[in-house]
Amino acid sequence: MKRQAYAKRTDENQKDIVDELRRIGCEVESLSGCKGMPDLLVALANRIFLLEVKNPETKGKPNDDQERFHKRFPVSVVRSIDEALKVVTKQS
Repeated sequence: MKRQAYAKRTDENQKDIVDELRRIGCEVESLSGCKGMPDLLVALANRIFLLEVKNPETKGKPNDDQERFHKRFPVSVVRSIDEALKVVTKQS
């Protein structure tokens, strides 16, 4: 079975978020192109995070495919660098 690729437009703030996450030592991979998957896979200090980046201007919400994925796996929706940093640096 072939994985179907989807055209994925990234939100304008995603590059800045990725750059800052990498600056603090995170490994970051884009998961764009897979239906329903979050935008980013992030690793820091032996911990893994799934981040869905949304544009703060449009107040975008996850689509139906993303909502189904979010019900199965822990995904954090972030709209800014500060929100992304809070997710990956919080103590559990």
